[in-house]
Amino acid sequence: MRPSLSLPGWRKTAAIVMALVMALAACNPTPPEPGRPVVTVGQSPPTVETPGLDVVTPVSIPTPETTIITFAASDYHLPAYEALAEAFNATHPTVRVIVKDISQIKGNWHQFAPTPEMLHELASSVDTFELPEHALAIGLANDIFLDLTPLAESDPGFTPDDFFPGLLSRFQREGKLRGLPASAGPVLIFYNKSLFDQPGLGYPAPGWTWEDFLSAAVQLTAGEGNSKWFGFFDAWGGQGMFAFIQQHGGDLLDRTAPYPVPTLDDPLVAEAVRWYVDLTRKHGVSPERGATKFIPSSQVAAMWTDILLNWWGMSKGPKPVKVGIAPFPEDRTAANPMIVRGYFVSAGTAHPQACWQWISFITEQHVGSASVEQMSTRRSVFESSDHFDQMGDDGKAAIVYAMEHPDPPMTAYDLIVRGALVECMDSVWEGQATVEEALTQAQTLAEERIAQAVAEAAAAPTPPPVRPVPPPPRRWPRSNWFSSLATS
Repeated sequence: MRPSLSLPGWRKTAAIVMALVMALAACNPTPPEPGRPVVTVGQSPPTVETPGLDVVTPVSIPTPETTIITFAASDYHLPAYEALAEAFNATHPTVRVIVKDISQIKGNWHQFAPTPEMLHELASSVDTFELPEHALAIGLANDIFLDLTPLAESDPGFTPDDFFPGLLSRFQREGKLRGLPASAGPVLIFYNKSLFDQPGLGYPAPGWTWEDFLSAAVQLTAGEGNSKWFGFFDAWGGQGMFAFIQQHGGDLLDRTAPYPVPTLDDPLVAEAVRWYVDLTRKHGVSPERGATKFIPSSQVAAMWTDILLNWWGMSKGPKPVKVGIAPFPEDRTAANPMIVRGYFVSAGTAHPQACWQWISFITEQHVGSASVEQMSTRRSVFESSDHFDQMGDDGKAAIVYAMEHPDPPMTAYDLIVRGALVECMDSVWEGQATVEEALTQAQTLAEERIAQAVAEAAAAPTPPPVRPVPPPPRRWPRSNWFSSLATS
């Protein structure tokens, strides 16, 4: 029995794959370039002593000549960006950044995939914004995002080589730079060091292979029934399956085609998916789907997929586990799943230069927040931080290796293909279809949904100019003269 090929709408895909990725933030300060201070949440804005005054006042006081730009981000990260905006405003007296809550802009910004209408409203409301990288494909269909190439080429202080390999290119299309990478969160292989120590197995390391992975998983699988301990658990919604496809030389899309074309009919995709299914059905080293619901990953398997945020809870929580970190194993190539977000500029902005100054500035900073699973996309910022020292040299090496070997860019069309594949794989896990049958069904479903998504994106209008923001009231510093009047 095959699953229905009815067309529920491509946005359903976002709901299917929401568990695959999360929007997360970077962390910790780094030494800035001259004139570019670093601010972490909780710090006061940069100030200077004003001669003749008895108080400390902000460096930058808005004037009628000040260029005002707006920046939208999720409410979760607002404190971090507000602190960075204060630092930027203090050192750029001719520009003032106003940070806005993206949830206050029309649209459901808590859903994973923004619609073309939402992007149009966003680009008409603010000058700059932070979004997941897959929004790029939607916005390019109707010129939502400004081409940053001329601004980058004319900026002598811009250092593109400082970004981790492959991250800046994720925001380039047809030779044009459409955004800057804001943060990157790798999905990694976590492992229980104590379970590896018992049989004397060596820890996973960068460059390990599928054969190494499977051998360890087989040796670490033990027990039967409800007490069975598995060698591997793909806890992050199929990220392992997608990574294995790309490591085996396959892909979800033909990235050379001008029009997004699914490639689930590629024999390499079928081989990788079959290998992934065999981890459960043939080798028994991975649990059946849903069998470990509500059970912590570290209590299910010796190895599992996870994000950096959870390392802290497992290693430093009330019941700490000796957790190691490794990049994904490799077959024909390396490909580590990456959750990437970017900074974009509205095509309707009246102040492109000021917007470029702002977004290039924040790429050089740690965006401090309560979450730590996403990191700066710049190598210099990562290396200047001691935040990940607690993970040890092996853990930091694994993170760097994963950042240097990311998976292909995530586009809105990748999400559609992933959603179709996950949906059709249900029949495989239920024993109602073979891998090849499920891939054929997913190919057809993905083609239909992509055609619908392309039509919707093309129908959305180009955003009008960004609505002007009234200048904030001018704040004057108090002097000794005013203080004497107040106390007289």
